[in-house]
Amino acid sequence: MVPANSETRERRDSSGGDTPATLNALLADPDLSKDLVCFVERVCQNELPWVVVSGAALTTWQQRDPVSWEKVSERLAANGITVVRI
Repeated sequence: MVPANSETRERRDSSGGDTPATLNALLADPDLSKDLVCFVERVCQNELPWVVVSGAALTTWQQRDPVSWEKVSERLAANGITVVRI
């Protein structure tokens, strides 16, 4: 498992984290690529404390759109969602 943005992060408890609504707010961001929007939609639908993502997808997002990936990964971490790289 890797932290959402490849830095060590502490999980925030429910009193200190974002709400799922803030993940939904990402969907309105015009700067997010279609594949990141689909990713956020999947995370919101599943409501699990983790999401499994291929290493190739993570590498591509980090290289192609590092600013948008940082936004998404920060929101995931703030919501206590761990990205599991496979």
